[in-house]
Amino acid sequence: MVDSLSLTFFQDDEKCLDYFHRFRTIKLLQAVRKEIGEKEFVSAFVNFDGIRNSGYSIDEIVNTCTDVSSTCHALFLDVSPL
Repeated sequence: MVDSLSLTFFQDDEKCLDYFHRFRTIKLLQAVRKEIGEKEFVSAFVNFDGIRNSGYSIDEIVNTCTDVSSTCHALFLDVSPL
């Protein structure tokens, strides 16, 4: 069951779009980290502006939950027909 706070959050287009971009960017960075390994990711983060300037720290990339089974993510990513 989705609580009213979650529904209110998604009624604001700007907040919703900000959330989507944050979620997607961090999820993609996590995928890169998983593919190349933690040590190489830290090295790439330090040496490449494109990764370092993503707007997120290594700590945020590692510790942000991007599990789509959580209520908020599931609601946001639900593309089933009404």
